[in-house]
Amino acid sequence: MSKGSVKAAVYKHYCVSGGGCCLAIFVLFMFILSQAFASGGDYWITFWVNLEEHVYVNGVYNATITANNPSSASYPFIVSRDICIYVYSGLTVLTILATLFRSFLFFLMCMTASVNLHDHMFTSISRATMWFFNNNSSGRILNRFSKDMGAIDELLPVAMMDVLQIGITLLAIIIVVASINVWLLIPTVCVGILFYFLRLFYIATSRS
Repeated sequence: MSKGSVKAAVYKHYCVSGGGCCLAIFVLFMFILSQAFASGGDYWITFWVNLEEHVYVNGVYNATITANNPSSASYPFIVSRDICIYVYSGLTVLTILATLFRSFLFFLMCMTASVNLHDHMFTSISRATMWFFNNNSSGRILNRFSKDMGAIDELLPVAMMDVLQIGITLLAIIIVVASINVWLLIPTVCVGILFYFLRLFYIATSRS
């Protein structure tokens, strides 16, 4: 039966095996940067839609007319439709490039960590004393090299990618929503607390 949680030292050792803490921090920065570009595109779409509605209602599409039109003075600034297209296209391209680069770095770090951990395990086994082999069966040792390393090679990178991507995306959504209407943070906190207790319930039942 699995109990307890993974200590922070284990994650630190995994990051060190993958190329060092600096590389792990840079990969995390690339996750945040790619999400910032994606959220920037979403925010720009909102601005663009509101701008088109404003132009349709007031019939203005440049700063000169806006300055001479009191009804459009409430809008912060007006740009041309071409600039809107260029900005959105640029954000989309930056999102794609940043996502590809961060995915390449992330899986490269995971692959490096798997190789280094396997080499470290093999070195430790080859230098182990007879006491170790007398107290650990050959099946248990082979299981560490096959099933456990297989999980590190195949399952762990995908799970970590999902955790980082979904977590940062969720945080970005909360920031965007709060920037539009701060009162929406109240139901967000309530839902977050509800899901936290659901998580505790799921973990407790899945391990029983």
